[in-house]
Amino acid sequence: MKVIKNKKGFTLIELLAVIIILSVLMLIAVPGILRLMDNSRENAFVTQAQMVYRAATEQFVLDSTDNLTNEGITYCKDVNNTTEGVSKLELSGSDNVYYKIKIDAQGKVLSYHVSNGIYSVKSKGSSNMDISSIDNDKVKTGSSYEEVSCAN
Repeated sequence: MKVIKNKKGFTLIELLAVIIILSVLMLIAVPGILRLMDNSRENAFVTQAQMVYRAATEQFVLDSTDNLTNEGITYCKDVNNTTEGVSKLELSGSDNVYYKIKIDAQGKVLSYHVSNGIYSVKSKGSSNMDISSIDNDKVKTGSSYEEVSCAN
């Protein structure tokens, strides 16, 4: 009988142990990674909503110098592309962002609603409404998500 002295390779038990350890690590890591990705998407939406808010207030300044009336203005873009009685903002790279922002004649934002098909943020009638009021705490998703509508 011949005895093999230089044994090379791994046993089946050693391979199974490595597979089990890797599986446990994956079970621990994957939920954290998915949560991180969701938070990143939500933060990106908040940034988009703030960009729409800023664009609306800047466009109001331009529109009010061209048209000196005592009326406010509504900027709106919805899924149905409703354009009757509303103005659209020129936003680059925001094809899937829908919004409705009402501004009074003095330039104060009366209400805003921004959505992108997954997240939405909405505020109406708040006395301290400004761009900093758009944050992750007001973002809605899932069953509480609300679609923007330009119809009055």
